[in-house]
Amino acid sequence: MNRVPDEFFIEVIMNGGPAMGLAPTMPPFRGNLNEDQARQILAFLRTLAQPPFRAGEVGSLVRPSHAPVQRSSSTT
Repeated sequence: MNRVPDEFFIEVIMNGGPAMGLAPTMPPFRGNLNEDQARQILAFLRTLAQPPFRAGEVGSLVRPSHAPVQRSSSTT
């Protein structure tokens, strides 16, 4: 996860897993956290990285237009 850019994590924290094609079980926290708080959470998570996080190894965020989007199913 060290190569994943901050923008990816911030997007997931603020808008939930489906915003980046991940599982719908990760809820969005927009409305509960502001972006600065999300960045503080990310900074803490980066301290847990093994091997230790090095900012120089972060890649760029790529958003292919053809990438699938995972959506939650509703049972109503």
